[in-house]
Formats: sequence, structure tokens, C-alpha cells
Amino acid sequence: MKLQVLGSLFLLLAPAVGQAIWIVDRAGGPGVHFTEIQPAVLAAAPGDFIHVAAALGSYAGFTVSRPVTLIGGFGPVNAQTHVAGNVSITGIQAGDVCMIAGLSVGFAAGSGLTVTANAGLVHLEAISSWFCDVSFVDCSNVVLRQCSFAIGYNSSTCSMLRSQVAAIDCNFTSDYPSYASALDVSQSILSMQRFYARGANGGFGVPTPGVREFGSSLFCGPNTRLQGGHAVLPFGGSYSASGLVTNGGSLAGDPRAYISGGRTPMPQYRVDETNIERVRAGRTSSVDVNGPDAGVALVALSDVLPAPISLGPLGDLWLDQASLLILGLVPLDAMGRGQTTFAAPSQSDLGRRHVAQSLVLGPSGEVKLTLPSPFTILP
Repeated sequence: MKLQVLGSLFLLLAPAVGQAIWIVDRAGGPGVHFTEIQPAVLAAAPGDFIHVAAALGSYAGFTVSRPVTLIGGFGPVNAQTHVAGNVSITGIQAGDVCMIAGLSVGFAAGSGLTVTANAGLVHLEAISSWFCDVSFVDCSNVVLRQCSFAIGYNSSTCSMLRSQVAAIDCNFTSDYPSYASALDVSQSILSMQRFYARGANGGFGVPTPGVREFGSSLFCGPNTRLQGGHAVLPFGGSYSASGLVTNGGSLAGDPRAYISGGRTPMPQYRVDETNIERVRAGRTSSVDVNGPDAGVALVALSDVLPAPISLGPLGDLWLDQASLLILGLVPLDAMGRGQTTFAAPSQSDLGRRHVAQSLVLGPSGEVKLTLPSPFTILP
């Protein structure tokens, strides 16, 4: 059994063959290919990796229009790779995957994040933006994981238009004196797992909702929290905006989701999910499961399949048998919550797409697959 587990771990973390790694570091030095990100993107072939060092100062903005994996944060523990400029991801073709992880954007004129006209998969992980525009337009498949987008103090906005987005373990916030909601969703499909959005507090002005929806389909997972901003009225009292304002779309969610303020009631059904916190090489991460009350979960990791395998009433399977790593059986408490851990080896294959998913068993014998949590291993 131990040999099987070790073999699975080897498969899960084995490096891909034939893919170049380009090193970017503002400081230059031996082994460094470029001191800015854009030249590295232009040099990279489809499937290549770009490793960007944390640096004193900021990198210039860049545009990605090919399926590469760009990972920031190399260097001292908890170091950040900051971009002062616009980061654009566009033109990723159907069947291709572009991943960008470990960057912060903002605090400079012209900064922003624009994800536009992508038929392929765009996976953004551990991306933070500060008081700059963030937009997703005409994208077929965007995965956001552990991203944090803060707008406010200027006219910045965060929006989705004609896009399909899965947001997992993300925070969207709007801060005074912004008059925008934390997120506007138009003609899009948005699935939220472990998701938080908060509108701007209005001071003596007008607070804003957490999310505004226009002709879209929204799903709220069990740990979704949509909260409106709060304002003190000039002549006494206070006012809070709704967590969600709907305009012609549809809404469904788990009864454990929370949406503040008045809203149209949503159809509710229990949803099981697995979530893994930020995974760093050489460190231990917690893996959380939300499943049936007083049930049990079999938790596993693997490389993520390009497309899920439908198992009918059990749900969709995203785990790859060839690289499967079983973490074990996890008991779920009376609220359906359980936790285990995953220790990522220090020599992990950074930037490769993995997934955490569980098979959960309820006390009455019902069996289901949880929603998956795609992730990559960061430095």
C-alpha cells in the first residue's frame, strides 16, 4: 500500500517532459533569461513555463496570447511579484490552457487585469489587484482560485460580460468612496465556491451592493457570502445595501450560502464541495470538505482531467486515475464539515494543474462526488 501511495505521489508531481522554463528576474544574474515579463512571454512556446522572481520595485504590464504557465513569487518566503501596468490575457484558443499565478497588480496609472476573447481555459490563481479595473469579456471558461480583487478610491470596476467563470476561494471588495458594486455580472454564468463579495460602505453617501447581476445565471456554493455596504444617514440611523441585486437573471444556491439584505428567494439545494487552501512547495495545506451532515468523505488529489467523466447521479469526476493520490477517509461533523491535510514536497512540479475532489457518503447511504477544487503548487 505504501508503495502504491508513493507511486501515485511521484506521478502527481513528476515534471512534464519537453517544456522549457524561462526565468525572469529584474535583478538579472546567472541563469536569468529576461528582466521583464513581456519578452519572456514572446519567447515562450505553447506549453512552456515562465518563472518570475519577486523583486524590489515592479514589473511592467504584459499581454499573453498563447497557452503558457506563468508563476510569480519565486524568492524569499511570502515574497510578491508585483506588476505596475495592465495584464492582458486574450486569444487563448479552444482546447488550450493558459495559467497565471502568484502576481499582484495595481497601485499605478494604467494598471488593470483584462481577460478578453478566450475560447480556451484561463486559470488564474493567487492573483490580487488593488484599485484598478478588472474585466472578463467573451471568455468560455475562466477558473479563479484564491484571487482577491479590490476596487475603490477611484472609478475602478470589476465586471464579467458574456463569460463563464468559476470563482473558488475568492474575495471581491469595493471600498469607499467607490460607487460601484464589488462585482457586476452581465449575460454570464458565474459559479461561486467559498466566495466573498462586499459592496462599498457609503460614509454619508450611498452604499453599494456586493454583486449586481444583469441577465446572468448565478450559483452560490455553501460557503458563499454576498454582503452589501453600510452607510450612516446624515440625520441619524443607517442603511445597508443588499448583498445581491438581480436584474433578469437566475439564481440558485446551497442553503448554507449567505446573502445580506432584501433579495428574491433562490431555489436551494445542497451541494457538496472540496476545497484546498493555497498549496506551496514544501508546506502543508488544509483540505476542507463540505458534505452530508454526519457523513464521511474519501478525499483524493490528482492531475486534473481535460474534461470531466460523467458518472450519472454520482456527479462529474475530475480525478485522473493515473496520478491519483488518496488522502484518506475524513469524518464529517453534524454540519457536514471535515478537514484533512496535504504536505506538498519541496521538489513539487510548480504550475502544473491538479485537482482535489471527494467521494462523500451520507448516513442514509447516499453517495456523491463533491464539486472539485482545481489548484497548482506555488513556490
